[in-house]
Amino acid sequence: MSRRVRGGARLRGVTGRTAAARVSLAAAAAGVLLLAACSSDVSGQGAGRAARTPLAAAGSASGGSDAAPAGPAAGGGGIWGAPVQSDDFGGSGVDPAKWFVYDSPNGAFPRVPAAVSVGAGLLRITGGTDASGRDVSGGLSSLLHQTYGRWEARFRVEEGAGFSAVVLLWPQTQKWPDDGEIDLVEVQDGTRRSATMAVHNGPRNDTLSIPTALVGDFTAWHTVAVEWLPTRLSYYLDGRNVFTVLPARHLGGALTIPSTAPMHMALQLDTGCHDAIPCRDASTPAQVSMYVDWIRAYPYRS
Repeated sequence: MSRRVRGGARLRGVTGRTAAARVSLAAAAAGVLLLAACSSDVSGQGAGRAARTPLAAAGSASGGSDAAPAGPAAGGGGIWGAPVQSDDFGGSGVDPAKWFVYDSPNGAFPRVPAAVSVGAGLLRITGGTDASGRDVSGGLSSLLHQTYGRWEARFRVEEGAGFSAVVLLWPQTQKWPDDGEIDLVEVQDGTRRSATMAVHNGPRNDTLSIPTALVGDFTAWHTVAVEWLPTRLSYYLDGRNVFTVLPARHLGGALTIPSTAPMHMALQLDTGCHDAIPCRDASTPAQVSMYVDWIRAYPYRS
């Protein structure tokens, strides 16, 4: 699936991303190994073509209720053991021992701390316009850095062109794209009826995206997860493996699986009108919010 990345590094307002190097399905045949749980749905897709797979085919729940689920249904038990970090957002604010809240109002993606709040057991990131009429939003990053492991998040996002909900892993070094980026999910579509998953790595920003776009209702609650291991990078939606990357090299020369730096989870509602995120339009509400019910992180056991 063709995917453009957003300009500007994500943390602390740093800017300066390079253009993305594309790796198509044809490149996969040349040595980049991809697996999809719904392989029958992606067979025969041409290079760079974005097919669409219903979420039901990926084992997801449907529905658009605003109510959060009764409790976490973490999938990291068993081989992963107890999480090394968890947050149910049960307090009255962001836990500063666990999270860094972005404060970069003049960055490529304008972000302010006031856009991030906690209440009623949910994290909320809200985007809207500032006094000058410019769209601003927010985000936060975990203070837990580790090399390899499993990460999970339960989230949903309101409709609204001009804002993209993202759950990702970002390198502790902040050396992007050299040390990689792992996108558990990215919902750029303002109608919230499609989403992507991807991995970036190497100085040329070699990029692999899920070859079949996930189609469904992302205004409803969904659980995304990734298992980052030396031997595979596996993505999950509502408990089902929908995308796996195996060790190989991109045509650009970088490894398909990042390995050069510890990473941490980040939760963001990115502003649009550039880099494949649509602009705000007449249908966009004054405010658009992304909600997160809980997150989990599990350690890697070799």
